[in-house]
Amino acid sequence: MTSIRVSGSAHRDRVIIRHAEGSWSEHWCDGGAALLLRMLQRAEWGPSSAAQVIVGSDVIDVHAGSMRLGSALPDGSAIRFDRILGPLRERDGMPQLPPGEASGTPDLVVHHVQASSAGRAPIPSSANGTWLLTNGLPHAEGVGDIEARRARTITVTDLEALAEAGLGLADARSWDERFTDIVNAVHGPWSESVKTTGHLVVRLGREGAVHVDATGPVPVVTAHFLLGKVEGDADHSSGTLPGLVEAFMSRMAIEIVRPALPGTSEPDGRSLPQRIPFAIMQALRSVSDPRSCWRIDGEQTMLDAVSIIGDNSAPISSAVIDDLPESPSLLHMATNRHQGILRGWAMDQVLNGNYGQLASVPVAHFGAAVTADREEIEQYRGFIRKVKDYRERPGKKPLTFGVFGPPGSGKSFGVKQIVRSLGPPFELMEFNLSQYTRREELVGDLHRIRDVALAGKVPCVLIDEFDSALNGQPYGWFQHLLAPLQDGTFHDAGHEHPIGPCVLLLTGGTCHSFAELRRRSDGDGDERSALRARELKLPDLVSRLAGHIDVKGISHVDDEPVGMFLVRRAIVLRSMLERKCKKASDGRIDVDAGVLHALLHLPQYRNGTRSMELLVSDLTVTKDGGMARSGLPRGEQLGTYADPALFNRLMDEYDRFHEVIEPLARLIHDDWRSKRETAAGKEADVPWEELKEHYRDSNRMQAMDILRKLEAMGYRAERATRDAPIVSFTPDEVERMARMEHDRWMKEKMANGWTYGPVRNNDLLIHDKLLPYDQLTEQDKDMDRDPVRMIPEWLGRVGFGVVEIES
Repeated sequence: MTSIRVSGSAHRDRVIIRHAEGSWSEHWCDGGAALLLRMLQRAEWGPSSAAQVIVGSDVIDVHAGSMRLGSALPDGSAIRFDRILGPLRERDGMPQLPPGEASGTPDLVVHHVQASSAGRAPIPSSANGTWLLTNGLPHAEGVGDIEARRARTITVTDLEALAEAGLGLADARSWDERFTDIVNAVHGPWSESVKTTGHLVVRLGREGAVHVDATGPVPVVTAHFLLGKVEGDADHSSGTLPGLVEAFMSRMAIEIVRPALPGTSEPDGRSLPQRIPFAIMQALRSVSDPRSCWRIDGEQTMLDAVSIIGDNSAPISSAVIDDLPESPSLLHMATNRHQGILRGWAMDQVLNGNYGQLASVPVAHFGAAVTADREEIEQYRGFIRKVKDYRERPGKKPLTFGVFGPPGSGKSFGVKQIVRSLGPPFELMEFNLSQYTRREELVGDLHRIRDVALAGKVPCVLIDEFDSALNGQPYGWFQHLLAPLQDGTFHDAGHEHPIGPCVLLLTGGTCHSFAELRRRSDGDGDERSALRARELKLPDLVSRLAGHIDVKGISHVDDEPVGMFLVRRAIVLRSMLERKCKKASDGRIDVDAGVLHALLHLPQYRNGTRSMELLVSDLTVTKDGGMARSGLPRGEQLGTYADPALFNRLMDEYDRFHEVIEPLARLIHDDWRSKRETAAGKEADVPWEELKEHYRDSNRMQAMDILRKLEAMGYRAERATRDAPIVSFTPDEVERMARMEHDRWMKEKMANGWTYGPVRNNDLLIHDKLLPYDQLTEQDKDMDRDPVRMIPEWLGRVGFGVVEIES
């Protein structure tokens, strides 16, 4: 029988509740270790297991139940808390739960303290089981001989507790930025603290957590996060939802000591480091969609527990992020830093709407705008945070942002989608200064902004072409915007009018980035140019911007890895084609592959996204719903959109390798199935037509990765080659490529939430082969070697050969 000992501080919170019918009442609720205990008493442990929760001298058997730990009102109506007016702790006489002296050694000691009192609550030093220190700090006082227990000590904390200990991090606006900061902190400010605990888990709200495994000579840092979310994004109702920490910890505790795999009688032989990642992911799923439920008993209202609506299908990505500081983004890491894989993904995304490797990296949605670019995500989220803060504390001056990007980059579309995603009370307004001829027209629009602000809304005003000339003067309109930006007022007919709280978004076409505007305002180091910039008030403009957004668009920009623009372009192109023609039932779009290759790989368009959209609009829609090249413009007309010679060459030189990704994926799957002694009885042992999509996608990723493996060995895949193709690899080449394949497969599995366990369990995402290549048996290594040996034969069957790359 599994046992857990709970100790730590308890408290009661005074809570104001707004009832379903609109009435209000004041009540009290349990918190801290008391609430954690209540959750563990009601938790589900599996069909054939039981557990004990030990508190003081009381031993409570824990059997079935569920993770729905709360109860609604008798009439079934919902109650949602509005705000907490507490907490009131020790002065209310609420005790700390005593360590207890029950017979035997508990399997897990859960010590739960409040962040503000971390390290000060007594912890029994005689226990020999695993320790789970909740809301504690790695250097917590009173933990006894922690070095002796380091390998089985798990410290769970959050950024707030770390900040109180002087180990805080700067605010971050994306997973990439946050994870990079944590990796740097582990090897910097946190390094001494990390040494005192075997495992450090840093919670990032409801949406993510970072696990630092410090049991080895070098800490291993792994990130877990809900896809489509970023820290702080989830709806927290009003204020801080009580019980989330306790719900997270109860689910972690359950998974750490779970005695058997659910649905089996097999013992779970995973070691503690192998259990923790799965426990973190299950805990994140548990708190991803929580609801507060209350039990009213006369005058007493208690937080019976948080109703954990755990969704085991919630998409959670995992990634070892140790080398993230040296890599531009998680996306760059996920594609193995290889342009060939990016090209394959881009083709697959446009044709099939298949996110593939992007399914395991952060992709942000702002209304209809979608981006996977780290810098764009960070700037968009930075804008959203500042706008929300401005709404809470509006001033007399407008909040002004600059929006920059090349012509046709989609900057106006992007910011409009962001504003619309904010919802009420924000209201989008649009003006274009290039259409004005007189100052009075601008004044009239400033009155419109003021009217919206007086109505209690927050105008978000897109002022396009703000850098337009007026009477031949560059930036001529800016002189009329200075007063509203600086003082929050404007003049009309001799009277001064306050414009009211508003957000101004200035977009222009003369500078493609904020850095370019700043260089111009400084005169690019030339005194005459600097004087001219001051005459145009450019330094005043720069100083009045609260922030900026640089929209990269669909083309390559400086200082980014080669090929990363393909991600942005593929997402935009897929959206365009969906509007042009109908999708098949499986989501596929039928478009001429040569045209698609040219559209994706053309280095530059004359007018960015607008030119690409016009080319797409010229494609001929066939009777069967496909798109053919016959309608494309030719000669000078094509030249208005792009370089016609280059566009035609890209169409003609398309080697069509990416057309064979699907046939190659089928060959890989069929070959795997032919090894019946390996495939028999497994979920994926079905014909391709019956195979689940995530298994198909795995085979596609393996097919795309063939190019990377070949290039690493000095080869390339060439269509219908006249040279004698390579028909087999050397044993050394096979071993090196097998190692690459296993590493790729492990990253893919981990990104989809799988962890290691000695007994495979698909329901729990546990795989017995998730081990480093050198720890595999020779039979398991052959599962990676055999597909490598088959590469020349597979390529030959789809019309390609393996040839050496010329030096």
